[in-house]
Amino acid sequence: MASSSSSSAWPYRSIRLSRSVPVRYDRNALQGYRMVVTVTSAYWMSSSIFVFRRFSAGAGETEPRDEFTNVASPADMEEYPENAPNETGRPFFRLSSADLVLRNLEDANEVWEYIQEEVAALVTGLDRMDDLELQEEVFFGSSSSSSSYSSYSSSSSSSAYVESSSSSSSS
Repeated sequence: MASSSSSSAWPYRSIRLSRSVPVRYDRNALQGYRMVVTVTSAYWMSSSIFVFRRFSAGAGETEPRDEFTNVASPADMEEYPENAPNETGRPFFRLSSADLVLRNLEDANEVWEYIQEEVAALVTGLDRMDDLELQEEVFFGSSSSSSSYSSYSSSSSSSAYVESSSSSSSS
């Protein structure tokens, strides 16, 4: 995605999550707590932000098992495909919803807080990655009697321009 060096570029990404939980929860009667987190809208980014790992079907199983591992990082968003693993042999992929079963309501609330923090970090990270400045520009070329190399490098503390030429003789 092309970007300017302005930090006020619009529009920035945004994402909306929903959390669905059981209608009835009795701590003494249940041995687990189910929570479904779903991306209900996403702007300027994919809604598939939940990373899963696919495990091969084990003994006595007919279907592979998918397990939620994390909220995607910017690198995960680029590397992992949506909906199912690809043919590269890497078992990771991304979905827009995570159906989780946790031990109790307290664990579910902790995971919900963690997911919100990680999603906020993902959106911020993707936005910051689009805010680019020229770091270095390199030119390679040659003329009939010499080859040259020039480079411009910029950093927050200094700028430098380097040019070198070398004569090349052909016999």
